[in-house]
Amino acid sequence: MSLPNWLAPLPDADGSRAIDAWAIDELRMSGLALMERAAQGLADVTQEVAPDGLIVVCCGSGNNGGDGYATARILRSAWREVRVLQVTDPDALAADALTQARQLPGDPAQPFSAAGLQGAAVVVDAMLGTGARGAPRDDVAGAIAAIAAQPAPVVAADVPSGVDASTGEVPGEAITAVATAAFQTANPGLWIAPGKRRAGAVRVVDIGIPAGAPVPDARVGMLLDGPLLGALPRRGPGGTKFTSGRVLVAGGSPGLLGALVLASRAAARAGAGYVSACVPASQQPLLAAHLVEEMQLPLAEDRGHHAADGVAEVLAELGRRGGALVLGPGLGTSDGARAFARR
Repeated sequence: MSLPNWLAPLPDADGSRAIDAWAIDELRMSGLALMERAAQGLADVTQEVAPDGLIVVCCGSGNNGGDGYATARILRSAWREVRVLQVTDPDALAADALTQARQLPGDPAQPFSAAGLQGAAVVVDAMLGTGARGAPRDDVAGAIAAIAAQPAPVVAADVPSGVDASTGEVPGEAITAVATAAFQTANPGLWIAPGKRRAGAVRVVDIGIPAGAPVPDARVGMLLDGPLLGALPRRGPGGTKFTSGRVLVAGGSPGLLGALVLASRAAARAGAGYVSACVPASQQPLLAAHLVEEMQLPLAEDRGHHAADGVAEVLAELGRRGGALVLGPGLGTSDGARAFARR
C-alpha cells in the first residue's frame, strides 16, 4: 500500500538499510563519506545542546559507533574537550567504525566506566543503531543505566540505544535523549510512544543520498501540512450550507450530552455546512442551551434514552438531503440505545 502524497514515508530499520545499501552498491557512494556527513550533523546537534564544556562520546562496535568516533574527531578539531568511551570490545569494531577509531586524534578511547561520565556537559549516545533488536545486553545495558544516573543531557545518534527504530518499543534499558540526530530518514520508532518520549527533539540530517532508492513502501508516514491542506475541498463563491456537506450526529443520553455537543461542534468546525444533532426528545431543551449554529432533531425515546423507533426519522433525513452519519457520542448503554444503534 502506497502512502498519500500528504504523508512523508518513515521507513523502518530494514528500509533504512536498503537505502544505505542502494547508495553504496548501486550509486558507488562511499560508506565512509556518508558516515562523515552523519557525524558532522551529530556534532552540530551536540554543539547546540552544549556550546561549551566536556563532551563524552559513548561508542558501540557497529556503524553507530563509527558515527561516534567520527563525531569525536570533528568536535576535537573544533577545539572541544572530548572524552571517548568504548562500551563494547574494541576488537569487534565493524570495518568503517574501526577506520574512524584509528583516525581519532588526541587521547585514545578508554573502556566505559561510570567515572568516565563525570564532569560531562553532554553525553553522545553512539552505542546501538537502527538495526538493534530486543533488550540491550551486558555492557550496553550497564552503560545505559550509568548514563541515566548522571545529570548531563544526552544526544542520540540515529536512535536512542534501547529503542526499537521500527516500532518505538522499549523492551529493556533505554537512553532518554534531549535530541536525536537521525541520518537521512527518521524511523517510525522516533515518533511512536514509548520511543518518542526517549528521542527528544528529532533532527533529520541529510547525508547526501538522493531520492529514488528502491525500498518497500513504508506503512507509516509523517503528516505534511502543505499537501494535506491543498487536498481539502474549498467552498466556491456560489456555495451554500447545502452544498458544503451535511452531517447528522446521533447520540446523547441523560448525563452524556457533552459528547454529542463536542462532536456536533467539531463537524461544523471541520467544514460541514449543515449539522443536525439527533437526540432523545426530552434531552433536546438541554442541548439547545449549548448548540446555536447546529440544528437539533428530537427523536422518539425510551425514558430519556434513544429507542429503535427513532431510527426511521434519522434515515428519512439522510434520504432527503444525504450526508454522513456519526453514530454513538454519548449514546449510553440502555436497551433502547442498543436497539437504536443496531437498527
